[in-house]
Amino acid sequence: MNVHDLPNDIVNLKKLILNQDQQLQNKDQQLKEKDQLITQLKNNLLLLQRKKFAPTSEPYKSEAQLLLFNEVEDIFEADSSSENNTEIEVPAHKRKRGKRKPIPKELPREEEFFDFSEEEKVGMKYIGDERSEKLEIIPAKIFVKVTFYPGLSLGSLEHGPCLIGNLLSQAIPIGLQFSDYFNI
Repeated sequence: MNVHDLPNDIVNLKKLILNQDQQLQNKDQQLKEKDQLITQLKNNLLLLQRKKFAPTSEPYKSEAQLLLFNEVEDIFEADSSSENNTEIEVPAHKRKRGKRKPIPKELPREEEFFDFSEEEKVGMKYIGDERSEKLEIIPAKIFVKVTFYPGLSLGSLEHGPCLIGNLLSQAIPIGLQFSDYFNI
């Protein structure tokens, strides 16, 4: 439209301006709807790419399989418009501490003894041994290594300081569990 096509009276000019304003608002609404659709399609594309190219234990079948169970998202979109701020309380609970399974008694054991030097034993009294078991697996040979660490005390166990033999350093501090490797 050029200047010669415009009407000369004010009433018709106002109608023309209102008509163009209404058209502009309609175009803005259409643009908003298209932007929302583009955003939704981008999100779906990202989800499908993550599902298709991410490592997974279940094989990816098809896009139709992914769209089967999207009712939750539809409900969430409907609920997000109402936005009810409600708090959910979760009752506290205590976890039980995990306990290692003992190494089976029928496995053969190799015993190793460590002792204090004569200077360290001076004035001390033997009070017993500390025992630790660690499963060792050598190809074609499986055994439990039992290590004894002597305990010494000055006098009785209740009243004097105690010493326990030097513990060997280990690559894996706790050792390996037998049940991790064999079904017992």
